[in-house]
Amino acid sequence: MRNLKNITAAFAVLVVATLAMAGCVTTETSMHASRAKLYTDITEVIGESSAVVEIEVQSQEIVEDGTHTLSTATVISAFQPKGLAATLSSATPVAAADKIIVRQLGSSEQYGVPAPLLEIGNRYLLFLTPTTLEGDAGSQFYIVGGTAGLYTSESGNYVHVKTEDGDNLPATLTATELIG
Repeated sequence: MRNLKNITAAFAVLVVATLAMAGCVTTETSMHASRAKLYTDITEVIGESSAVVEIEVQSQEIVEDGTHTLSTATVISAFQPKGLAATLSSATPVAAADKIIVRQLGSSEQYGVPAPLLEIGNRYLLFLTPTTLEGDAGSQFYIVGGTAGLYTSESGNYVHVKTEDGDNLPATLTATELIG
């Protein structure tokens, strides 16, 4: 009988300790994604882009329960490089001063975001493709290849945002190289 009381008491302590520890656990959201294609030449990225633009990010909104970030940006320059939209039905007309929305997978509320998120106030060179989503999201853009089409704008040059994706793209580009 005494053994049964000791076992019952030990079990009760174990249950209480487990429940107490469960209350201390924090939940973090992580995101993982992979790409089916790696790029070995900038002409491939250009061919899959409907627009190539230098932008400045004005604002951001996290949507769909934190799974996507929408960056509203002003187009500083629009480029028409040779081969633009070669693999698409057509290029998307975009001009300087236009406002566009760039949709990225992930948000600042998550860790392990598959590609660096655009930041408010920063300038970027982006190779874009339409989302082809329904409704208002249909007018938004994705960055080609997640990071393949993502360059920062630095002192008149565009510097590729390096990641571990395995793309073999130019480390820098200039506006002259983007003129068709």
